[in-house]
Amino acid sequence: MAENLRPNLVLSIPPEAPPVEVPPGQIALQFHLLNNADSVRNMEQWERAAAEFAEAEPDVFSVDLLTGYNVQEGQQVDCYVSDAAFFDLPPLNLAPLMAADPAFDANNFAPGIWDATRFNGQIAAYPLDIQPELMWVDTFLMQQAGVNLPTGDWDITTFEEAIRAVKDQGLADSGMTTSFNQRLYLMMLIAAHGGLPIDYRTTPATIDLTRQQNLDAMQYVLDLVKQGYIVDDSNGVPSSGDAPIRVQNPYGLDYLLLEPVTDAAGVPYRPMLYPTGQDFTPIAYRVSSGYVSANAQNAEACYRWLSFVAQQPGLVIGVPAQKSVLDSPATEAFYGSTVAQTWRDFYTRLESPNTLIIPVYWASNAQVETAAGVWINEAFTTYLNENTELAVVMAQAQERINSYTACLADLPELTETGTEEDWQAYFDATLDCAIGADPDIMSKEPFKYM
Repeated sequence: MAENLRPNLVLSIPPEAPPVEVPPGQIALQFHLLNNADSVRNMEQWERAAAEFAEAEPDVFSVDLLTGYNVQEGQQVDCYVSDAAFFDLPPLNLAPLMAADPAFDANNFAPGIWDATRFNGQIAAYPLDIQPELMWVDTFLMQQAGVNLPTGDWDITTFEEAIRAVKDQGLADSGMTTSFNQRLYLMMLIAAHGGLPIDYRTTPATIDLTRQQNLDAMQYVLDLVKQGYIVDDSNGVPSSGDAPIRVQNPYGLDYLLLEPVTDAAGVPYRPMLYPTGQDFTPIAYRVSSGYVSANAQNAEACYRWLSFVAQQPGLVIGVPAQKSVLDSPATEAFYGSTVAQTWRDFYTRLESPNTLIIPVYWASNAQVETAAGVWINEAFTTYLNENTELAVVMAQAQERINSYTACLADLPELTETGTEEDWQAYFDATLDCAIGADPDIMSKEPFKYM
């Protein structure tokens, strides 16, 4: 038998590194990014910022960056970044810390941004950046079509000339494609045409699907879809085909800016705001803020860390929440002149009297009941896919919404002292109201999962 020449292997497992001891009088801040590590595309920049902050702060030994979409059970989290307060990490009221900070100036922040920071009537968040809904434009294809894009904002007429020119000349399959947008683009373009089927300026929102001005605006935009100038992403399926304009919801902003799509000339797609209208200028956005946990080991150190993060362009990707950061050379150095100009245009819109803010999740939010959004979306789909009049399907949706809201108005009000059984009973009653207005609603998303 041949001799076994394979050498003996010794498996050596290195011992675990001993935990780093934090010196007395210092703290290791536990900061959660609430994102998977491989999804944080600028992790090295976060690590450099954490090291720089810890070196400059005598009472901070380190800032430990935690990742993952959820907080593990029993995990210590002192502060975190998110677009909303995390259920398992009730936030601290930051008003006293802001009042004690001589460098803090509430007027330095973007107009209206403080509305997104309140939790249970308190200032629970430190605004860091704003992620707006944008259009991503292939400037090379636009030039081929003879479209002269403005250096700043554009209006609804220029936008429509652009999408028609590219498709009509056979340069692309359509003028605009949409991905994971939940038809937010429809509400934005309808508003630019003077239509307000959902008026978010009231609480709750006022829904009027049968007013002629709203019907005209809805039909005009929906007909652009029917004619192939815009490809719809109904049911959350990304639309296919090439187009000079792409839209995607703000949650993909870091990907689109840090790993940009490029045109045939190798130039990144240009981010542009939605076109302005004669009556309304639509915008939609989410705000990323820093939160200090009510159980933080050192709330004041967390607050200083969040203040530091807010001054660093490119940590949280988007429009800086503070005007001074927006105007700093570091912002243009990181994003480039084109993107920086888009950020300045966004601030201008926030200050415009005819700006209309549309929620990113327009069909289901604090102002619009989920059932209403289902019926409006259903009416859009029916008009796009069937030979029917828009006025007919919108009248049916309006009738269901009116029946549903009237039923809700008759329900007894819940108070903060209500028991879990009270809340469950109220939820069941709202479902009964929805079924009363539409017997088939439990087979439709998202109700079929309830």
